Amino acid sequence: MIGYLPACFATLLAGVFGMSAAGKLRNFSEFARTLEPLFHISERRARLLTVALLLSEGATVVLLAAGWIASRNVTAAGFLMALGLLAAFELVILMEISRGRQTRCLCFGREEAPFGIRHVARNAVLGVSCVAGVVSLETPAGLHPAGLVVSLLSGAVLALIVAAMDDLIALFHGLDNA
Repeated sequence: MIGYLPACFATLLAGVFGMSAAGKLRNFSEFARTLEPLFHISERRARLLTVALLLSEGATVVLLAAGWIASRNVTAAGFLMALGLLAAFELVILMEISRGRQTRCLCFGREEAPFGIRHVARNAVLGVSCVAGVVSLETPAGLHPAGLVVSLLSGAVLALIVAAMDDLIALFHGLDNA
């Protein structure tokens, strides 16, 4: 059993990676097409890379969720897998920004704003959440049901905010221009 903080971080990350995988699966062909120019690869390789991403994100969700019934080591593996994926995503985003490209990604299954500093910041915050999740696994897990509900709901709400980040920024940016 894991404590409140790791439960919140695991829910946040499982939610983000779960929504990301679901979006890619829903728009598989469109997502794969965005990878072709990004990595200068063929359609076939883009589809294979999409499958690999889907499996990796799905495995991350499973590892993070399995912490409830398995050992803390399984949850730690989920946090570390999430951190590895985020580091790879961060590298791609930073390379595209440094090249001055206006690359758009279907990261959550829908077209988002071109890669920018907000995507770097989002992934950095999620990366810190991974590290904090691993560190907080050492916290004793004397759980009260109400505290656990708050922890899980907090993680779920944060995951929704992360997944809708571009939409929220567009909404508030639109209000500034109104």
